Order: sequence, then C-alpha cells, then structure tokens
Amino acid sequence: MKWSFLLIISLFYYTTHAQEDAGWKLYKPQTDSSSNKKENNSITPYFNSPPGKIEVFKDKRIDALSEYCATPAPGNSTVTMKGYRVQAFFDNDGTLVKQKRAEYIAQYNEHPTYIDYQKPNFRLRIGDFRTKLQAEQCREKIKTLFPDAIIVEDDIELPKL
Repeated sequence: MKWSFLLIISLFYYTTHAQEDAGWKLYKPQTDSSSNKKENNSITPYFNSPPGKIEVFKDKRIDALSEYCATPAPGNSTVTMKGYRVQAFFDNDGTLVKQKRAEYIAQYNEHPTYIDYQKPNFRLRIGDFRTKLQAEQCREKIKTLFPDAIIVEDDIELPKL
C-alpha cells in the first residue's frame, strides 16, 4: 500500500512537470532581453532559417496581351468594347442625317451621337450602353422624335472615369 501510494504520487509528479521543457515545440516565443522590446508578439522559427523568397515566372505574351487589350484599334482614339447603341435614323443623304442629329442634340443631348457611313447609307447612332436595358430606356425617351429607332450591337467607347 505504501509503495503503490508512492508510485501514484511519483507518476502524478512526472506527468505534471513533463511538459515544462519547451524543447519539444516547433516555435519558441521570441524573447528580447534588451530595452527595445518589439510591439508585436511575433514568434520565430525554432530552426534558424532565412525568410522565404517567392519568384514569379510568366510568359512575355501575357504583357503583350494586356498591352494589346488596353490599346485603341488602328484609326480609333479610344479603347472599345462590345455593347449597344440606338440606331435612330439612317438615310443615303448625309445632310438629312446631320439635321436629325442636330434635332436630337437640341431636344435631348443626354448621350453621345455618332454618324457613320455604310454603303449606301449614313446612320445616326446614339449612346454607349453596356446593357440592352439601358439602350431600351434611351429608345423609349427618343421614341417621339425617332419612332423607327432600333437597338443594335456595336463597339462602344468605354465610359470616362
């Protein structure tokens, strides 16, 4: 009985004090004995290894592609993307299309207007819309001036920031 009691006490003592040694831990808390203690409680690796280094290898074509996407097409002054415009009017007489453009500018002038020529007609297109819903809202506004206006897909200019 005496030996079993002594055995239980010694096992209890060894199990409670076995984890006091910090040598088994992977990381030790950083201790600074100097007067300049660090503000953060960072930990240093147990092994004295240098900090890691990351190298990124990329293909040169990625830079060329990003430059190509951000460069205007030849003959254009701005970068374009696919979107929608309202084709308000078209005719083979350029002066009549310019008059219709002047009427739009005098009455609404909310969106930019474009006149382009596709043989044999001149086309008056209005706006730079990303979605068809935005183009439909514009078409509804100008329906009194241009009752035959339609929504068309076109290369639009990016909005100014």
